[in-house]
Amino acid sequence: MSPNAEHILDWFHVTMRLTVMNQLAVGLVNAAKAGNSGDVDKKIAADIVQDLDSLKWNLWHGNVQRALNKIISLDIGVESLELSSGNKEKLSRMLEEFSSYISANRRFIPNYGDRWRNNEAIPRRSLNPPSIRLSVGDL
Repeated sequence: MSPNAEHILDWFHVTMRLTVMNQLAVGLVNAAKAGNSGDVDKKIAADIVQDLDSLKWNLWHGNVQRALNKIISLDIGVESLELSSGNKEKLSRMLEEFSSYISANRRFIPNYGDRWRNNEAIPRRSLNPPSIRLSVGDL
């Protein structure tokens, strides 16, 4: 590897974690709607889903400190939910781990949006690398 190489956090890893957290948050919304949760829990659960989108936007645009603040806010929201759900504990744990991950890698998080607009490389892994993609005719 060149000593002048630019090290950038792989966007794929960021979005995979955010996707799982979003699925857990949607599960909280569904649990709040289905259960005997009050309107406050329903609102908080819905806000968590929106705040995860905001978190992703901030990371995409390189606003790491805002993203870290958003993670703290999200965790407070999750902890304030009165509903009992496995998703609540999982999401809280994932937020804590994600905060550590982002903090540890903050210097490797560029403004991906600027890079995209300037046709610069954005590291992201594909689940199907070009060398093994199959077309419908191959199946």
